[in-house]
Amino acid sequence: MTQKRRKLYLTKSRFMSGQNCAKRLWLGWHDPVPYVEAEEGSPQATGTKLGLEAQKHFAGGVLVDEEAWQHEQAVKRTADCLTDKSVPALFEGAFEYDRMRIRVDVLERLPRNRWRLWEVKSSKEPKEEHYIDLAFQAHVLQGTGLKVAEIGVIHINGDYVRGDSGIDWDALFARTDVTSEVSELIPGISETAEEQFKILRARKAPDVQPSKQCDEYCDHWDRCTADKPDDWIINLPRISKVKFDDLTSMGIESIADIEDASILTNNQRRIWEAHRTKAEYVSPDLWKALKALGPPAYHLDFETINPAVPLYPGTSPYQVIPFQWSVHRIDSDGSTEHFEYLADGQSDPRRELAEKMISALSQSEEPIIMYSSYERTVISNLITAVPDLRKSLTKIIDRLSDIKTIVSGYFYSPDFMGSYSLKAVGPALAETLSYEDLEDVADGMAASRTFEAIAAGVITDHDEIYRLRQALLAYCKQDTWATVVVQRALMERIRK
Repeated sequence: MTQKRRKLYLTKSRFMSGQNCAKRLWLGWHDPVPYVEAEEGSPQATGTKLGLEAQKHFAGGVLVDEEAWQHEQAVKRTADCLTDKSVPALFEGAFEYDRMRIRVDVLERLPRNRWRLWEVKSSKEPKEEHYIDLAFQAHVLQGTGLKVAEIGVIHINGDYVRGDSGIDWDALFARTDVTSEVSELIPGISETAEEQFKILRARKAPDVQPSKQCDEYCDHWDRCTADKPDDWIINLPRISKVKFDDLTSMGIESIADIEDASILTNNQRRIWEAHRTKAEYVSPDLWKALKALGPPAYHLDFETINPAVPLYPGTSPYQVIPFQWSVHRIDSDGSTEHFEYLADGQSDPRRELAEKMISALSQSEEPIIMYSSYERTVISNLITAVPDLRKSLTKIIDRLSDIKTIVSGYFYSPDFMGSYSLKAVGPALAETLSYEDLEDVADGMAASRTFEAIAAGVITDHDEIYRLRQALLAYCKQDTWATVVVQRALMERIRK
């Protein structure tokens, strides 16, 4: 339902959303989703933390701490600080010009009444979207009469390695001058903003259909795709934007409704045929592919973190650190055993994780089943971290088999709805398997966020830590059990 008419204005986040999608822009004003506090360990929470740390590098700077809904008060306080020459820098300064509002990460005072605009980002280098963001801010600042002489991005130094004495924030942060790149974009901001105001003044949302170009983190994705069929063509593996747009322009949304299968790849064509006939595709060579996988066999899954601010000495920003594994062993008679490891988070877990994994997997030479090649990559990285374990870890790598390649190459069920993800394949092949019953941790991103929050000391309550660790164990165990289920279901198909 459209809200009551109120004075239109653009914030920089709204302006940036309008750059990507007119419908997203309109919905963000007229029918926004409820505000949700950023979860610990999420990119948003990381960005906030980095912003606060960056402020410490501007001695004597003043924080404009009025809340977002206190815009007028924030603008007044900002103006007072600008005229006070004893204030060397301003954090979260509030400005408004021509119905555009901004809060600036850092505004640094320079000689001769000039200013340097800084934006703090959690990426390892400035990106194109950062230039647009800063151009919007610079346009507003210049409109209010400020002389913006320099523009820069404070970001993560990807070459930084954490030492034994903690984070050296001076070394972790890098500063890049982007004045020339941003200056080229400033003249176009006014025209783009006016186009966005026209969109916002419309009585209904623009007719923009969800497509391959949509931002995967869009708040309105579920709303925009609510009427799409379960076998929506966007789910076809590796469907290109061009092919998706061509099919959509012909009014085709369902995989089963595609008429000309010649435009599809061999794998896409098998999926199309399965949806047309409502029957599973089982390759006659499936048994050959499964033959080398046992049972007996092991099933392995890792969970990892890649924190922007490295948690352990010797690690770098966004370095992938495994913290957990689960192993199911299935015997030739169908019986199973389960082994697991979850780091305490207090120190670099890689050596202990590797040693315990080697102990669990080195009891035999049986194949080790994984779902995707990620486990191979994790173990390869472990060899670099603990080179003295190279021989044992290399033997494990040599035993790895990716059952996802077998599923995608030799089998398909219409219940997959175009997806070969384990979360789609496992429950489709076994009704008793479900991730919906898992509390707190039900996917890999949630697992990563949860462990990082524990390891970084953000969560300190012992009962809460215990509860979340149990959730982590349950989730990882579910993933390896899911691969057991997949293997059994495929074996049943070749026995029919």
